Formats: sequence, structure tokens, C-alpha cells
Amino acid sequence: MDNFDFYISSNGRFIAKSYGIDYLVDISSSTIPSMPEAEENSATVAGRDGDIVLSTNYKPLSFEIVCYTNDNLSVSEKSAEERKVNKLLNDIKNTCKKFAIEKDNKFFEVKYSGMLTSVNNPKHISFSIPFKSSNPYAFKIGKKEIVGNGTAVSSTIKDCGAIFTIDGPATNPIISLNNYSMEFAHAIVENAQLIIDTGKSTVTHISPAGLKTNQMKYYNHQFPKIQNGSNQLQVLSGIDDNTKVKVEWYDLML
Repeated sequence: MDNFDFYISSNGRFIAKSYGIDYLVDISSSTIPSMPEAEENSATVAGRDGDIVLSTNYKPLSFEIVCYTNDNLSVSEKSAEERKVNKLLNDIKNTCKKFAIEKDNKFFEVKYSGMLTSVNNPKHISFSIPFKSSNPYAFKIGKKEIVGNGTAVSSTIKDCGAIFTIDGPATNPIISLNNYSMEFAHAIVENAQLIIDTGKSTVTHISPAGLKTNQMKYYNHQFPKIQNGSNQLQVLSGIDDNTKVKVEWYDLML
């Protein structure tokens, strides 16, 4: 689970490794929705009983994780645990972080939303940690990829964004996903990378020294999504070694 900022482990612990957080989750007191709230759009048709459902919209998910520190903490140790949680939530006020539920094989992109509450018990602290997903869908934990010319089957319930990587050298490379041509009218030197994120509609060049720059001006503004079913990646021109191209993604699920 090292790819995630924080998660609930299969044995019921709330873990954020980079913050030193490892607490027992009170599952019965926590709010962990399994499905998003659905809202139907309908219309009334003359001469017909009842409404016709035109579409269903899903709302972002709200979580409330109730968890406990270890027992027998001193006053200073309790203060240290509070600082850890505050730092975690400060970091996700304005930036989405990846929150996973290991046993359900899914993760969410979330921000802090609501109010943190804590109870200072004689020997431990309990926290109620609120956050909300940025969209109503979860992602399957397992990453999928295609390298070079190839195909892979996706079980995503909705078209989802993907990360395309082209490793240099390449000259005016053209690749495609499902026959959507993706053209970059510039050179990529050896040990440099071009990253095309079709979920965020960004094009980023990473120099051999690690410098990141926006390279949208050289791109043809095509951001194809992964579809349910078979997906085909093709290297069309400008790249001698097709293994230098790959696409990675996570399937969406309810």
C-alpha cells in the first residue's frame, strides 16, 4: 500500500506512513460509504403513469473515520499524535490525496472536508477524521498498463483518464489510443520524458536533470480516455523503440 497517502488496512488500522500514523479504526462508529448517493433526473410524459428516468447522477462520497491511538500515552505523546493528524489534514485541505481501503480493493482521491474532533481519554486519544472524495467514483487498486504496440481490456464503468509516458529519444512522436492520434511536434532528447495526463489534460516535459515544464504548445490537444473493453495503444512515428512508450491507468468503479 506504499502508493497511497493513507489507507485502512485489511486488519482495520488507519495508516499514514509518512506521518507516523497507525491507529485502530472503530469500524462501527465510522462512516465508510460503499456506494455513492444517487440522484435521478426524470421527466413526466403525458398519457403515461409515473416519470421516466432520463439519467442518474452520483454525488461525491463523505467519510468520517473514527480511530484510536495506542494506550498508555503520556501528555507529551498525546500532543505529538494530535500534531501528526493536524499535519495530515492541513496537507489535504487544498490538494487531493489517495485514500485506499485495502479489503475492498479500491481507493479515492479525497480532501479534508468537515471538522476534525478528538477526545482526550485518560490513556489514549480518539479522533473523528472527516474528508470527501473529489468525485463519486472509486478507483480499483490494481494499476493496468500497455507498453508499446499492444492491447489490454479495461473493466472501468466509465471512461477514465490515463498517464502516457514517452521516453526519449524521440522526434515529433505520434502515438494513438483507440485510433485517437496524439501528436507532439518537438524533440524529446535521450533520458528526457514526455508525460501526457488525459485525466487532467496536461502535457509535461521532464528534462534529464528533472526539470518539469508545460509543453502544451507543441501538442495537438487530444486527450483520449480508457474505455470499457479492449483498448489499443499504437506507436505511429517518431519513435524507434516502441517499448519507450506506455500508458497506465486505474479502472473506475462504484
